[in-house]
Amino acid sequence: MKKSMNDGLLFKQQVNEFMTKALHGANIPSRQDTDSILDVLRSMEERVLSSVEEVTKRVMTLEQRVAAVETAKGSSKGSRKGTST
Repeated sequence: MKKSMNDGLLFKQQVNEFMTKALHGANIPSRQDTDSILDVLRSMEERVLSSVEEVTKRVMTLEQRVAAVETAKGSSKGSRKGTST
């Protein structure tokens, strides 16, 4: 049983190698080629999403700071208007 399993796996590997060589010989991408491209794209997607999340956090922090400054300016203008009248 174990020998037949090993023989089956060996046969599958040989077929995959043969198909890869044949496809490369015909300038056609193999499954391994497309899988590696997909892995690279997934990695890039994760990095881009991570960067977008970081930029979003930074923008939110800046918006909060701007709102706090505007609120402080509005409060000080209201105080000054009341005292100068």
